[in-house]
Amino acid sequence: FSTPLGAVAVDVTQAQTDLKSGTASGQSARLSYSKNILETGSNFAVAATRFSTENYLDFSSAVQLIDAEQKGLDTSLFGRPRSRLSLTANQSLGDWGQVAFNGFTQNYWNLPGSDVQYQFSYNKQVGSVSYGVSANRARSGVGEMESSLLFTVSMPLEFGSSVNRPQLSARVMRDTDGNYSEQAALSGTAGADRQYNYGVTAGHEGVSRSN
Repeated sequence: FSTPLGAVAVDVTQAQTDLKSGTASGQSARLSYSKNILETGSNFAVAATRFSTENYLDFSSAVQLIDAEQKGLDTSLFGRPRSRLSLTANQSLGDWGQVAFNGFTQNYWNLPGSDVQYQFSYNKQVGSVSYGVSANRARSGVGEMESSLLFTVSMPLEFGSSVNRPQLSARVMRDTDGNYSEQAALSGTAGADRQYNYGVTAGHEGVSRSN
């Protein structure tokens, strides 16, 4: 429901996951507050979440845990959240672009202490070229904290009609373990009525030898 000071939401989720080791079932309850300030181009939301048992798994966590089981990994290191406090914020910088932050701190049923996970991004468009950079820190499914830096750029190519002009995009990622990935993609439409779609992607992944 909305108020003159912002919007408040309450939700409860029931989840059940069929694992190789048995059935995991639990609930989560969340209270959130959000505010959009049109005058400054700002919006933010803060939420507090409580997980009733360590057997609650959201969709993403369930997929990661199932994959870990299939690979024979030690799933005892898989973090089971107990409580979480999150913040999401976006700020327009006008001609300078836009910044966004999405992060949370949480503790666990089966792991000691707590951690902070986040994504901070900056995006800007110059003419027809869009680019962005983001810094990420997150816990992997088997318990390790990982940090990465991602750079993306996209632009239309200067050939073809203005309607069917192809789009070129590229991304480069590097993490603290020395893993990196590079990808370039070309996509577009063809035909008088744009009835044809095409796309081609090339990528490369590896590990830096310096690490």
